[in-house]
Amino acid sequence: MSLGTFLRSNKVLIVIGLGLVGTHWGWYRLQTIPAFKNKENQGGISNVQQ
Repeated sequence: MSLGTFLRSNKVLIVIGLGLVGTHWGWYRLQTIPAFKNKENQGGISNVQQ
């Protein structure tokens, strides 16, 4: 199996995988920005205002 065949056969898997990795990387980057950090709750979004 050549690289071209692999890429043609697995387009959806590659796109979804890259999207998932990009989403997690973006979420990680947002967590490192001090302006977006909640002083009371450093771990997540459990303190959402309703």
